[in-house]
Amino acid sequence: MKASHFSAGRLRLSRLFSQSFAIVVAMLLLHTPVFAASSVWKVSKGADELYIGGTIHVLPANAFPLPNEFEQAYQQADVLVLEAKLPDPADQNATKAMIERLAYSKGETLSQKLSPKVLQVLADYLKTFNLTVQQFDGFKPGFVAMQIALLELHKAGMAGEGVDSYFASKATNAGKTQQYLETVEFQLDLMAKMGAGTEDQFMLANLKRADETAELLSQSIAAWRIGDVTALEKILLDDARTDDPASFKLLFNDRNHDWIPKIQQFFGNQQRELILVGTGHLPGEEGVLALLRAAGYQVEPFVANTK
Repeated sequence: MKASHFSAGRLRLSRLFSQSFAIVVAMLLLHTPVFAASSVWKVSKGADELYIGGTIHVLPANAFPLPNEFEQAYQQADVLVLEAKLPDPADQNATKAMIERLAYSKGETLSQKLSPKVLQVLADYLKTFNLTVQQFDGFKPGFVAMQIALLELHKAGMAGEGVDSYFASKATNAGKTQQYLETVEFQLDLMAKMGAGTEDQFMLANLKRADETAELLSQSIAAWRIGDVTALEKILLDDARTDDPASFKLLFNDRNHDWIPKIQQFFGNQQRELILVGTGHLPGEEGVLALLRAAGYQVEPFVANTK
């Protein structure tokens, strides 16, 4: 469950997943790109180092195999660090906890929060998937926005295993230590706050750009594979900052700043960590990479050994 991508039309692709933003392919071809080998970076202070990898939380099957940098960084790491522990889909208690945090209580419903006009727009959209508003009426806007994104990705055949779940499964099977920057409960509460008080604007923005979701993911994957942080910032962040500043601050800036002291605590031990966070957290002046540089760390692309 990822929080990265639920803002008004621009925050659906980042945690759950984050992880949902729009920009045409032509615009991506006009800027001067800054390429790394991939979206894996080495962060060091003296001889002490760790790796940070930007992830895509949902991938089509043809996105595998992953860039070699991810596999080599994983092999060289003693500890895998994720945003949060990924819930087991078969864990009924985890499912119940998610429902409790993302559902309305005390008789409230989404229909009560939306104007008749926006409610009709939502109903018309869901009807194209043979779904009804009633099936979502008990849930808060952030959860519904996530479902809209997933509906589009399933329709495009792109809603497969992401980088996080791939390496989490690999680490579990290998008995590799796993640690987390956040709790699942924190991420669920974050999603529950999305669109609160601005339900109409939030829902309309997500519905307006729903059909761009699959194309946006394709563009994000292309930039992510080669570590094009300039393109990633344009795709994932630029419009988000203006479309829904409050959600952007909650999902990106606040969390980025909160993660820096947690990442710093991984230095000064005898282990090397691979930290995986949503790709949208890497670029920008308040992105994780810039904040680490400002804190005095050397940050450079990690290049896989081809020998």
